[in-house]
Amino acid sequence: MILSLMKYAKTSILQKMSPLLKLVEWVGSSLDDLREFPE
Repeated sequence: MILSLMKYAKTSILQKMSPLLKLVEWVGSSLDDLREFPE
């Protein structure tokens, strides 16, 4: 019972976090691109 609850909590947290992680990755790659092309 507790194990399945923990498993569910982990997956739901990951599902909530994944858009945030994608945003962080996108911002990171954008910053890398900006660094490659100085103004």
